Amino acid sequence: MTRPARLAAALVALLFLAVEAVDIVPAVAAEGLAALASRARYFSDLTIWLVLFGFCRIALTGRAPGRVWAAGMVLWLGIVGVVFFTILGGGSATGFDKAVSYAQHAALPVATALWWLAFAPKAGLPWSAAARWLIWLAAYAVVTIALGFATGWWPYGFLNMPELGWGESIRNLIGFFGAFWLAGLALVALARALGRYERPSSSSRVRP
Repeated sequence: MTRPARLAAALVALLFLAVEAVDIVPAVAAEGLAALASRARYFSDLTIWLVLFGFCRIALTGRAPGRVWAAGMVLWLGIVGVVFFTILGGGSATGFDKAVSYAQHAALPVATALWWLAFAPKAGLPWSAAARWLIWLAAYAVVTIALGFATGWWPYGFLNMPELGWGESIRNLIGFFGAFWLAGLALVALARALGRYERPSSSSRVRP
């Protein structure tokens, strides 16, 4: 990974840390570790933490991420932003909390996408990546449904099976997986198109 790419990854990681600190530190001070446990039930928070880990790894090790992982970070956070501003209507927070929420769901996805566009390897991204990216969504869905039935608390209304019924819940899941997969195919197409203009680098040692 080049020095500018590594530096940019460090700056993006710091942005993530700053936004998350502003959100989490006051909540933990008021509610204790229960605040972290609550946030760990949301796809958006878990995805932000996952992508933060990815940028920290790049910044600390200087190792180039694999093509699938790098583009996956863009897709996962992009879906987080789209769902937040469409299905969830931008949330219900007000004032400063609204600004923090918008930073999480808009600024962080944009920063991730810009880093990917500028520095991430794109050439040769396989079409199968669109299906592989679904693993993260599937893992979240399985755990969330299991915990929902075990605790009676559902982080998202469109996954609340006891309230919606199995039929509508399954239709919602199929819709999400389908949209996720189609968005993944579009991202692969974009990456392969942009990859035609990449300069080969012998020092990157990029994995597929």
